Amino acid sequence: MLDTPAFLLNLVRLESKRLDEYLVAITPEAWSRQSACDGWMVSDVVGHLVFWAEPYTNFISRAAGDEISPPEGWPASGSLGWQPLMDFISETAIKCREDLGEQLLPTFRSTNERFAKVVEELGPEDWDKPSYHPAAVGPVRTRVQARIVELAVHGWDIRSQLEPAAPLPEESMPVVIDMVGRRATAFLGLADFRPGHQPGLPVRYRFDLGDSGVQGYDLVVEDDGCRMEPSSVEASDVTFRCGPETFALTGLGRIKFKSAMADGRLEVEGDQSLAAELMEWTG
Repeated sequence: MLDTPAFLLNLVRLESKRLDEYLVAITPEAWSRQSACDGWMVSDVVGHLVFWAEPYTNFISRAAGDEISPPEGWPASGSLGWQPLMDFISETAIKCREDLGEQLLPTFRSTNERFAKVVEELGPEDWDKPSYHPAAVGPVRTRVQARIVELAVHGWDIRSQLEPAAPLPEESMPVVIDMVGRRATAFLGLADFRPGHQPGLPVRYRFDLGDSGVQGYDLVVEDDGCRMEPSSVEASDVTFRCGPETFALTGLGRIKFKSAMADGRLEVEGDQSLAAELMEWTG
């Protein structure tokens, strides 16, 4: 089960160790290389992971004690718009990297260990307790899943620029897919996306992950917004056929739909004009 405490704790430790060992082995010059995150060097990516480890540890500890109010200095949950939150994330990553200097990697290691320790100490009743986050209140379980996704995906952000064929880690793929399946509309900035087709009726974009054994997802666009949901029996207007990793990387905005089509990782069936509108919106 991809959401059991034992499974998630194992992934927290696995991804922390995997990235730690990789960072120890790269050259000093590699830390200044551009990552797959726009505007971030490899060291900035690590700065981001270091910065958020401590708040996540705090959010989870507070939740276990039935406290979901904002910690001192943090805004009310959900009060920041998407762009201000993204700006905050970018600024804190760079500042953390600058402030820590040569202590960046040791701090990455120690904050990961503190996070894992807090997760390890959670009782069975704690995992579904609500916890604070500046974006939205959510169960403790989702905070742990989010940290796994951060470690796995940001590890790819680093490796893919130093080793172009680097894959997303297989062990964490189920958690990454689940996160993308729930939040791709936010990752891709689709809040205002409305394809010009049959106003008043929903438009359904299906992501068919083939015989991978992984659940596919639908992007449903209606007059009042977009949402992601597990693929249904309803007919789709557009079907994107791809593997789980391509779904994850396109849904996270790491690779563009057009690029995935060009190299054969993504096939499109159905209304080509609707497909083109989504691909144009996402760049």
